[in-house]
Amino acid sequence: MKRDMNLIRDILLEIEKLPAGESDSGLEIPGRDQREVVYHAHLLIDAGFVDGIFVAGPGGGPFCAHRLTWAGHEFLDAARSETIWKNTMQRINETTGAVAIPVLVELLSATTRKALGLDSS
Repeated sequence: MKRDMNLIRDILLEIEKLPAGESDSGLEIPGRDQREVVYHAHLLIDAGFVDGIFVAGPGGGPFCAHRLTWAGHEFLDAARSETIWKNTMQRINETTGAVAIPVLVELLSATTRKALGLDSS
């Protein structure tokens, strides 16, 4: 399955809404197949953006998200603005089609700096 950065962002936004100390094993993203959501949630745990576990067995969902990590918050803060997100993703889609997370964060940050008038170029 191909990594979908829009879904990654949507999942992080949902996990961020969790009250402190609560976990979510039933995360659903409207319009998305649950298998896609689970796969991407696993990627987020693997990447260290989400503190969570993979759950197996009766009564347990395939994963349980506890909270965003520092790295997850940092990524989400860079990706939070819908306008900046859309502009950055459009730029990526028109050029390379996909980028690694560090490059995506760099592009999001550059777009934010430009929007804030902090771009020196």
